[in-house]
Amino acid sequence: LMIALIGITYQMLGTLLEKYFPADNEEVRAKLISGVTGNVTMETNKRMWDLAQIVKQSRALSALVRQSDFGAGRQLAQSEEGRAFLRELDHFLAEFGHREIRTDIIYPTWGEDPAPVLSFIRGYLDANENSSPHRQQARLVQQREELARTVQARLRRDLRGRWLIAPLFNWVLRHTQTHTRERDTMHFELTRLFPSFRRLLKELGARWSARGEIEQWDDVFYFSLDELAHAADQPRDLRALARTRRAEFQASQKQIAPGIIRDGVAVDDAPAPTENAAGQFTGIAGSPGKITGSARVVRGPNDFAKLQTGEILIAPITNPVWTPLFAIAGGLVVEVGGILSHGAIVAREYGIPAVMSVRGATQIIRDGQRVTVDGNRGVVVIEN
Repeated sequence: LMIALIGITYQMLGTLLEKYFPADNEEVRAKLISGVTGNVTMETNKRMWDLAQIVKQSRALSALVRQSDFGAGRQLAQSEEGRAFLRELDHFLAEFGHREIRTDIIYPTWGEDPAPVLSFIRGYLDANENSSPHRQQARLVQQREELARTVQARLRRDLRGRWLIAPLFNWVLRHTQTHTRERDTMHFELTRLFPSFRRLLKELGARWSARGEIEQWDDVFYFSLDELAHAADQPRDLRALARTRRAEFQASQKQIAPGIIRDGVAVDDAPAPTENAAGQFTGIAGSPGKITGSARVVRGPNDFAKLQTGEILIAPITNPVWTPLFAIAGGLVVEVGGILSHGAIVAREYGIPAVMSVRGATQIIRDGQRVTVDGNRGVVVIEN
C-alpha cells in the first residue's frame, strides 16, 4: 500500500508541474525526492563509513581489516585500538545485525557473519571524503531545498498557481518524500524477524539431520512452511527431495531474473531494452544526472570487491545490502525496477545517475566498456 501511495503522489507531482516544467518534468520530480533525511539505509551506510574512519586512523588496524578473510578478529582483540574498533563494530551489529546479504532467509545475517560489513569498510578505506555519505546527503539536501524554492517561485507567478497549485504541491511533495523515505524502513523492520527465524530453522534442521531425515541442517530451507509442519507431524525421509530442490535453486541462480513473478510463476513479459541506435538502450529514468565512465558488472555480493571508485555499477537488481557500493559508484544501471525501486531511491540519495529496467544489461555490457548513463532521460549508451 505504501509503494502504491508513493506511485500515486509521484504521478500527481508530475501532473501539477507539467505546465510549469514541461521540458524537464521528470528530472525536477526526481530531484525533489532526493536527499530526504532519515532514510534508514543511508543511516546504516553512514555508520559503516564512520567505522571505516576509525580504521583509517591506524596503519596497523587498516592492515588487519584489509585482509581478505576476517581471521584477523583474534589479532584485533590483542591491541587496544583493535578492541576499540571491535566494540564499535559490536554496537553497529546490535542495531543493524539483522540485515541480510540477500533478501532471502537462506543467507546468514550480518550478525551471524559480519564479513559483508567488513568488506564494505575495506572499500571505504580507499574512498576520499567526497564519497562520504554524510557529505553527499548534505549536498543533495541543499540542492533539493534550492530547487523547491525555485519551483515555488515559478508556481506563484500566476493566481492559479499561487492559490491552488502551490498549496496542493506542498502537500503532495511532503507525502511523497515521507513515504519514499519510509519504503526502506519497511524492509528494515520486516527483516528484524530474520535472526530469530534462522535460529529456529537451524535448530529444527540440526534435529532432523541428526535423525537422518535430511542430510544437512540447511536442507530445511528447501521446503515450504506447510511442508515443514507436515514433516514435523509425520517424520519421513526428505533427503532426495532436498537434493533435487537444492540443485534447482543452484541452477536458477545462473539465470537472468524474469521481469515479473506473478503468483510464484516467472512471467517473462517485460519488454526487452529498446535499442534506439547502435549501442543505445532505453530503460526507466531512476535518478537524475548524466555520467560517462567505465562499466563494472556486479552480479551479486561475491562481486562487490570488484567495483572501483567512479565506475558505473551494472547489476541485475539491488537491495539494501548493495547500498554501500553507491558511495563509490559513478552511476547505476539495473536490469529490473522502476522509479520507486530500492536502487532508484538510494541512487537519488547518493546523487548518482541511474537507469532502471535495462533488461539483460549484465549480458549486454562488459567490464571496462565506456558507457554513458543518462538518468534524466532513462538512456544508456555503450560508447564506441
